[in-house]
Amino acid sequence: MTILKFFVLFSFIYFRSVTAHAYVKEFIVDGKSYPGFDPFEPIQPGIIDQPWDTNFRHKANTDAYAKPEGKDEIVCRKNAQPVPTIAKARAGSYVTFRWSRWQINHIGPIISYLADCQGNCATAIGSRLNWFKIDEAGVAPTGIWATEVLQRQGKSYTIQLPKSIKDGQYLLRHEMIAFPNTFKPERLPDTQIYPICANIMITGGTGKVIPTAVELQGYYARNKLPKQNIQRGVVYQLPGPPVAPGLGNTPSVNLNPGINKNPHFRESMNTLVEPTDEGPTDVANTHLDWYARNGARRGVRLSKQFPNIRNLYRDPPPHPSHMNALQTQKSQDTRINNNAQKPLNKQRGRNRRDHLMR
Repeated sequence: MTILKFFVLFSFIYFRSVTAHAYVKEFIVDGKSYPGFDPFEPIQPGIIDQPWDTNFRHKANTDAYAKPEGKDEIVCRKNAQPVPTIAKARAGSYVTFRWSRWQINHIGPIISYLADCQGNCATAIGSRLNWFKIDEAGVAPTGIWATEVLQRQGKSYTIQLPKSIKDGQYLLRHEMIAFPNTFKPERLPDTQIYPICANIMITGGTGKVIPTAVELQGYYARNKLPKQNIQRGVVYQLPGPPVAPGLGNTPSVNLNPGINKNPHFRESMNTLVEPTDEGPTDVANTHLDWYARNGARRGVRLSKQFPNIRNLYRDPPPHPSHMNALQTQKSQDTRINNNAQKPLNKQRGRNRRDHLMR
């Protein structure tokens, strides 16, 4: 096999496996369920989160991340557009986000913001608003990140809305941040940001003014994001401004115990039926969850770096597509190794012949 062919094959295996995507399938706002925007389907009636340009990157439907380049897409994703439906919530009530999926080797914080819609969220563009942070959760003293808690809870996460807040319509921005390939301590990976922006009307608050709010684009520029390597145990400074003071809500780290109460996700359930932006017949990106526990090359290295991931789920039964993929990968590995060994053996033979002729 030529070097070029080897590189192409390696790139296919490597980059395909690190792809991670996510979107919110369902919102539970003050006890009421609302559908989330599904990027793989036509825009559904009744969604409360802003749909985004779903084919800007791969020329196919995608729930891919926003790039941290300080551009507008970092706020609510690419070309996010307002929707008419607005969820109603009492101040101090709870919002639960049920995400579609999340890759096990992507760990990071979960952060939430609000932005005043100036009276009408049905026409609000998130990238033009100013935001104040209402909650953030990073890494616990135990070393468990917020996204790992979400995994344990069936890809579900809950926050409390502020009690001390002015009544009105707000955009609620909720994001997960991923540090992909964190099992490679020798290099800092590109950060992947997964924001959603949902309409919400808050009533019964005790606040009289809007907290100090800022534009987010500058906080999420690539050169402004923290550069620490989380492998080395340093304190990670979460992006964005500090949480606004005096809101009266309980931090989400105290609301999410890591116990699965999501009826849509059994602990042993893998989300293989989720589509991907690589084709409607492909398995979901959560295939790395299975790999990480059952022995594919990258999963083995990952589980050695993060032993606690083996305990995140009960093992699901092996899926045929996973077994086929794993067997194919092993065959490819063997073929690559054999082909790579042939020129080495030839060169060793030449070296030995040249040595004997001297």
